[in-house]
Amino acid sequence: MTRARAFILISFVVIVAAARLDAQWTQFRGPNGSGVDTATGYPAEFSPTKNVAWKITVLPGQSSPVVIGTRIYLTASDGDRLVTLCLDKRTGKELWRREVKRDRVSDAYKANDPASPTPAADDSGVVAFFPDFGLVSYSADGQPRWTFRLGPFKNFYGMAGSPIIAGGLVVLVCDQQSNAFVMALDRATGRQRWRTERPGMRIGWATPIVFRSAPDRTGVLVLGSTRLDAYDLASGAQRWWAHVGAGDGLGTPLISGDRILMSSQGSTGPALPAFASVLAQYDKDKDGRLSFEEFRGDKEYGEHFGWVDANNDRFVVTDEWNAASMQYVGESGAVAVRPGNATGKLVVVL
Repeated sequence: MTRARAFILISFVVIVAAARLDAQWTQFRGPNGSGVDTATGYPAEFSPTKNVAWKITVLPGQSSPVVIGTRIYLTASDGDRLVTLCLDKRTGKELWRREVKRDRVSDAYKANDPASPTPAADDSGVVAFFPDFGLVSYSADGQPRWTFRLGPFKNFYGMAGSPIIAGGLVVLVCDQQSNAFVMALDRATGRQRWRTERPGMRIGWATPIVFRSAPDRTGVLVLGSTRLDAYDLASGAQRWWAHVGAGDGLGTPLISGDRILMSSQGSTGPALPAFASVLAQYDKDKDGRLSFEEFRGDKEYGEHFGWVDANNDRFVVTDEWNAASMQYVGESGAVAVRPGNATGKLVVVL
């Protein structure tokens, strides 16, 4: 696709004809990641021409727009430029545009892009996460407030977890093939308040949510590759964890009363065929390993070579193949977790 076509085809449509002007959608999946809004008056039917208040064309980006007051914030990319936009919700008029330059170009999977994470906003402005740069904060009128460099990350499919704003903090989860962590920055200054390592977590794209177990106790819930973890919002200390499956962390849990609901990913058998059969087909030089060049032509798995190649040396050996193949073997399905008493005991309901 040419650059001109990208600009034309990736457009932004907002349906606000009958919606309340005070409706808020300030982070990924809306209020606390629930995907539910209490505002009313939205049209039940719409199309490219029906019940559309306005329509504009914007730069490409896979992040979702967020809404607070009369402002819409969204992110995009244009070459080396990582762009944050602010639009007037009532008219679609661009109020301001700010850019930072990429520190690097990540070799991420083709389905990802430099602006996949969704920004988070409050009355004071917006915070955006660009994996090729880090976190950047702007005031509501577009003035730069602070930046916080992050990365590079080790995630073959690219980073896509989104930040949230809670308790005067900006919280971000960075799960990757090694050295996964969750961190919190001061909302006003961008200074790091805490960082907690997440040993054993693999690649993931989860966005945290806030869970209040008591009026004076606020936690951050993070869905990872094998666990649901609860961290203290103020300090980052881990409170408890529950095993929930064997797949990569995606999306957000939901809260219903005293229970935390989520779906978990797993498989009843190996994800990949036996390595011996793959070697027999592709190992042209018979050295007992697969090179990138040898395997790239496989129609089903060839484009995922970098996921299996754990040390990024462009060769896959038996241990790497088997580790990737067995990575998702485990239970899957819907899970409900109810935190127990003060010791952090959990009750899991399937």
